Amino acid sequence: YFSGPQDFNPDTAVTHIVTSNGNHDAFILKVNADGSFAWAHGVGGNSIDRGRGVAVDASGNVGFTGNFEDMVDFSPDSTVTETLDGGYGDVFVVKYASSGSLMWVKELGSSFSENGEDIAFDNVGNVLTLGRFPGLADMDPGPDTFNLEPYGSSDLFISKLSPAGDFIWAEHIGSTGHQNQEITTDAAGRIYVISGLNGTVDVDPDTTIVYNAVSAGEADFFCLQLDNNGDFLDANVYGGDDSQYVTGIEINNTEIYLTGTFRAITDFGNNNILTAIGSSANSYILKLGTATSIDDIGQAQFQLHPNPTSGIVRLNVDATVKSIDVYNAIGALVETIYVENHSVNIDLSHQPVGMYMIKATNADGSTASQKVIRQ
Repeated sequence: YFSGPQDFNPDTAVTHIVTSNGNHDAFILKVNADGSFAWAHGVGGNSIDRGRGVAVDASGNVGFTGNFEDMVDFSPDSTVTETLDGGYGDVFVVKYASSGSLMWVKELGSSFSENGEDIAFDNVGNVLTLGRFPGLADMDPGPDTFNLEPYGSSDLFISKLSPAGDFIWAEHIGSTGHQNQEITTDAAGRIYVISGLNGTVDVDPDTTIVYNAVSAGEADFFCLQLDNNGDFLDANVYGGDDSQYVTGIEINNTEIYLTGTFRAITDFGNNNILTAIGSSANSYILKLGTATSIDDIGQAQFQLHPNPTSGIVRLNVDATVKSIDVYNAIGALVETIYVENHSVNIDLSHQPVGMYMIKATNADGSTASQKVIRQ
């Protein structure tokens, strides 16, 4: 956001002054491939308005999201108005042409304060918006109503609009806290959401199915994969006993990359444990393999419950699983169990409270891993 008059042209010999309408206005700036100025717009009214996410589709059109209050004109053309009333605080989803002209703008929300956190285009130009909402919110920007009701005080929502801005669907998952959240898509239209995590959150949008993501420390993070209909495909949690944050996600062809910071000992999946240097936060880059699955090795080979546990963990395993290894948070082997039937009990009651990695090994040597929390 910005306040007052600001020069958005990086060329010191030429100016492009945009003046805010309120104390905090959102802005969007386009520069050309050589870094020269293309265009800039201020978006705001008399209250507080903030831009939080931007994306570009295959045609060069620009998606922009954030939150706004009261009356805001989203049209950059002084001869045309496109005014919405954000009330106490709603989400805006706006689409500009590559030239900077307004194509459309939509409003998501209700009487509570909602935030648009990030935006992405899928492989056919549909618009995915990720945000947070604390109360009942209408996610259909058209004349109809599609209300989402949160589980907690700050749930995540995912909205899908057509290239023309028409409502397609909206889903939500539980409260994850106020850490960074981002959304992106792959070439097949699958959707990826990253978010900080504190506690236990059901990350399956299907209200009839529970898939809990559980943090091991005070701040972990997860990567969630949905299909193009918003249905759950996969999710993984990464973290340790201290604080871990995710700040970005990129997909290159079929490879998924995450980046952020971590402290102390952190599990980045499949028993890949890193220890931070010193007491300060370290940076990481995490590659998750192919975009057909978040993990190189899926979790279909065994299921475990309860998780978290105060002692006994029961595993239901496939017939191909031959052994189970249990590792503690620093990667030390705690126990090996040789599987004789489809049900295995692991007793963690005599182990210290913390995070443990359960690794199943098949007869062909392939493995699958899941984390379990000992309370």
